[in-house]
Amino acid sequence: MAARMRRHAGFVWAIGGLFLAQVVFFAGGFLPGGFFGDAGWGETGLRSALLLMMVLIVLSTTRIAMVVVNFALEQDGCDPTFRPAPPRRNLANFVVLLYLAVDGTFPGHAVGGWIALAAAAAQLDVLSDFHVGRVLRRPYVLGLYLGHGWIAVGFAGIGISAIWGMGLGTDFLHGLGIGAAGSAILTVMGIAGLRHSGRELRFPVALYGALVLINLSAVLRVGGSYIDFIPYDLMIGGASVLWILAFVLYLVVFVPKLLSVRADGQPG
Repeated sequence: MAARMRRHAGFVWAIGGLFLAQVVFFAGGFLPGGFFGDAGWGETGLRSALLLMMVLIVLSTTRIAMVVVNFALEQDGCDPTFRPAPPRRNLANFVVLLYLAVDGTFPGHAVGGWIALAAAAAQLDVLSDFHVGRVLRRPYVLGLYLGHGWIAVGFAGIGISAIWGMGLGTDFLHGLGIGAAGSAILTVMGIAGLRHSGRELRFPVALYGALVLINLSAVLRVGGSYIDFIPYDLMIGGASVLWILAFVLYLVVFVPKLLSVRADGQPG
């Protein structure tokens, strides 16, 4: 606000909405019947927080990608031509917020399903900005790309489930929470951990593995209801273990870097 950087105002609104979603979630604890005495409050707050996290991912990763993708292009000897189109990002977030409003008012309704499909299409449109060559092979670019991809998969599954009454929308919500948020957050933690500790933007091999584990976790959790030849509990338990291992790998590699002095000799 002091710098009059209005282009970042979306973060203020999204974080404010996230705070309100937490208030709604915890408000259920003060109602008769125990902490989850009113399951509707708890579920509404939780779903709202997850959907607002998707908005924050789009707001942040498109800005981060503008730096890291152009850096990768320069490393490959190409002109830095990556410029994410703001209208695409704004449309994607608008449709997510529209779905949040409709689903909060009429949970599971087919109208919300069609809006969820529109949200998936808008995310695929955002992904089209990333198709600028082989830089997608770089893990710090691919991780951001996969985050948007899982948002598209999650909303597509939610939409199809609502329209055809399949009752599997919850599984695809895990695609948003594990796949989208997991991939995006882990990648951004890797980028920030390297750059802010004065190191070259080159992901350690362990972080490659962490990204693989996160995405395998999402596949197992989303597909747990569709694969009959593997016990459901084993699928869910496996997804949990893989998710934990992904962030354990991050901690093992990055805690020493983050607790030491900057590698480039600058303060911090």
